[in-house]
Amino acid sequence: MQPVMPTPLSKTMYLVLAALAGATSVSADIITLESYSGPSIFDLAVPQTLTITGTSAGTVTIYGGGILTAEIGLPADQTSVYATCGGAVCGTGTFSQTITVTFQDAISNFFLDVYNGQTHSDTFVVADNVGGTVSDTISGHHPFPFDDPLISLASTGTQVTITTADPSWDYSIDDIGFNQATPGSVPEPGTLTLLAAGLIGIGALRQAPVRSQSCHVSNP
Repeated sequence: MQPVMPTPLSKTMYLVLAALAGATSVSADIITLESYSGPSIFDLAVPQTLTITGTSAGTVTIYGGGILTAEIGLPADQTSVYATCGGAVCGTGTFSQTITVTFQDAISNFFLDVYNGQTHSDTFVVADNVGGTVSDTISGHHPFPFDDPLISLASTGTQVTITTADPSWDYSIDDIGFNQATPGSVPEPGTLTLLAAGLIGIGALRQAPVRSQSCHVSNP
């Protein structure tokens, strides 16, 4: 009997395993702002720089705006947001037209919620410091509530900016995510695991050697 040699994994199987490794090897973070508190209207708000430590990208700094809590019209799950305004009634300090998020270490992806505080549509541009950029036009908040759009950028940089060209800007951000796939864009790691197991099983069945059997028939 000839020994059965183990069949090497096909190229497809290696690619699947590599995808699985990539899907599970990066630590992920979503920064919510529920632990912060501030006024509910801009005329009482002040500019604040936020520093968040212990993330998968090291220390994260957010600046250009300030915290608003329980702002009218926001979705119920958005207790506090980071906001900026350029109108006549925009707090006791100077807010920037651009909100900047910096990371200690380079990230692998970036996404966040952006809320347009204007009554008219506005176009927002999200860009990183290595040339990546994406824009999205978001409807105004009238009538309430605010739209809840998610903007995603396949960033690999250490800094991301959010801005608009509107001279009387009014917007806020929340749920800042990085080092993970944008929600709804790709299968979850568990799904990938099941897919890989199925493909490897199919590959093993297709590549398994078929043993021929001889049948001896005796004449009566």
